[in-house]
Amino acid sequence: MHPFQAQIDRETAKVKLLRGKIEECEKRIAMLRSMREDDALDKLLDQELRTTAPTAPTPVTQPQAPADNEIKPRRKPIPENWSKLLAFIGEDGKSSDQVRAFLTDSPIGITPDASRTGLMNFRKEYGFVDSPRRGFYKLSPLGAEAIRAQQSESPDIWR
Repeated sequence: MHPFQAQIDRETAKVKLLRGKIEECEKRIAMLRSMREDDALDKLLDQELRTTAPTAPTPVTQPQAPADNEIKPRRKPIPENWSKLLAFIGEDGKSSDQVRAFLTDSPIGITPDASRTGLMNFRKEYGFVDSPRRGFYKLSPLGAEAIRAQQSESPDIWR
């Protein structure tokens, strides 16, 4: 017995299987070649459909929900406490420890645990926050613009 007999048998079985597949494909090709390209019934049906079918109406497109990674425009004002937190973070950014200390010292009604979730929502949903590395948050240019616009509309909340 040859030392590689098991591998030889396996490869031989593969060749036999592939030859069977090749034969099937060749039969399909022969069948397709034997078929007439122009079927009289198909021509008749095509002609009937062209003459009797009304022109297709313009399809009405439904508004689509934004994709998961698509930033949505914010239609309502940012809550006052979140606006203050976003303004504190600023475009230079703050670490999660700095955010935690700010929330501990400033009773604005956001817990440190809720701040992480909320900031990630503002990042994902609206693009207001960037997180260039773990545990660090920066106000994005879009977020800074939203905060500035909101400050100019209601400056009394920023005192």
